[in-house]
Amino acid sequence: MKALALTKGGSGPPDPIFHAEMANWLEPLTEGRKILEFGCGKGYLSYLLSAHAREVFAVDTDEDAIKFARAHYSSPNLVYLHCGVGQIGFAENFFDTVVSFEVIEHISDYQEYLSE
Repeated sequence: MKALALTKGGSGPPDPIFHAEMANWLEPLTEGRKILEFGCGKGYLSYLLSAHAREVFAVDTDEDAIKFARAHYSSPNLVYLHCGVGQIGFAENFFDTVVSFEVIEHISDYQEYLSE
């Protein structure tokens, strides 16, 4: 695993201990599976999940955060996408697991967010 960049800006620097614990907690739900992380921010958790997932698709509405994630947290099985609620565009049941942390409080139409 490459050295991880911890930077300020956007939502602030990732908390490496929290994200590592979250990735470990999620491992039984993500191991060998196709994952969507909605609201990936700067991509730190997505990067950690990619270590044991088959594929990770990480999306966020913040274009700068996606650019940062692509530059600092890349992996062959990890794709970052800049899009929002209702714009994801994948087929029904495309993903095995969907994760989204610290996002719902930022969504004005939470019903659309949950149905997506």
